[in-house]
Amino acid sequence: MLKPLKKYWFRPFYFYFQTHYSNPRRLTRVAILATCATLLQATSSLYLSPLATFPILLSFIFGLSNGLISYFITIMLLSLVQISQLIIFSFTTGVIGIGIGIGLYFGKKIYMVTFSTLLLMSGILFVMIFFHFSIYPWFELSFSWGKLGGIILFSLFYCWLWTELSMQVMKRIGLTEKMY
Repeated sequence: MLKPLKKYWFRPFYFYFQTHYSNPRRLTRVAILATCATLLQATSSLYLSPLATFPILLSFIFGLSNGLISYFITIMLLSLVQISQLIIFSFTTGVIGIGIGIGLYFGKKIYMVTFSTLLLMSGILFVMIFFHFSIYPWFELSFSWGKLGGIILFSLFYCWLWTELSMQVMKRIGLTEKMY
């Protein structure tokens, strides 16, 4: 009974990291991806803002440090373009891309979902506790164990959805081998 679940979560996949480019070429592509993430996040749209995760995730194909550089460039650009989206990107949208990007280096889907879930959950809780700002309208600021469970379940489902979507897109553009 657990064999299909184990096969789904722990099956290794092969990802083609693009490390053969020169440093200026990699940094240029990372800067372009950071600009795309900034433009998507700055729209403040419920439908386009979550898509800012994908350029951050794609910048991890040029290396772990390049993915983090893209995240910080996006934060700097958002501070110039639209400061209201800076907190939302820094603690939710961007950290999902970081979590999935770090999980790519371990080669299993369970790590991608786990890292991104932990980062998203801690980002939501950090903003709610220290900034007294509710990221999502349905999360109230008062603390209870039920709300914490809701945040954990929401983070897990949302990160799993992003992992599946990003794996399908990367398979389509030829960055991973077929997994099925």
